[in-house]
Amino acid sequence: MNDNYSIVKYFDSTCRIIIDEFNFNFRGLNEEEMIRYANEKFCEADLAFRLGNPFRNMARYTLQGSRGKDIIIDHKDFEVEVKYWRNWIGGSNRDSRAKATWSNNFESAFLWLCDEIDSGNKGKRAFIAGWCTVFGWNKLLQLGASVGSNPPINKDRLHLLPFLNCKDGKLQSVKTLYDLRSSTYRVPERESIINWELFGEQDDCFNMVIYW
Repeated sequence: MNDNYSIVKYFDSTCRIIIDEFNFNFRGLNEEEMIRYANEKFCEADLAFRLGNPFRNMARYTLQGSRGKDIIIDHKDFEVEVKYWRNWIGGSNRDSRAKATWSNNFESAFLWLCDEIDSGNKGKRAFIAGWCTVFGWNKLLQLGASVGSNPPINKDRLHLLPFLNCKDGKLQSVKTLYDLRSSTYRVPERESIINWELFGEQDDCFNMVIYW
């Protein structure tokens, strides 16, 4: 395998272990309890620390909103941006909901990765996101082209999430494509070639994706 794929090899097993952890923690919980756990007992920092844990003291965590530097592994020249896609329309904390915009939840991290790839860091940078499957996609990311309960899908945004499918062009029908596990695509209007891989199954309580 080409060295450009080295970063995903380092995080592959960790993603699978995190998914197993959620399956274990969610055993016996009803939907309301799962939603409460996802919204109140797990956060982006938790996900970042779990991803970096196998590196032990070799991992540094900034977690200060720095663009693209949630996890830094100096000796490998790895930098990872981590996103936990949570129920963005839920909760009473206005600041938390304001941070869960498309720009903050996806676009800023994705554009950082594109810039890094275009600068010659392919294989050394990654954008890793995780989400609880108890939520529908209409509650995880702002994928609608307009406001409303079931607006038309924003096709430009959906294109950047190739593991999703939308049968009728409406937000409520967006589903995860579990028969498509990984692929490569060119970002529109950029030179960036993005690899991605999906981790998790339909019956798992947590799914993850790595872009690199």
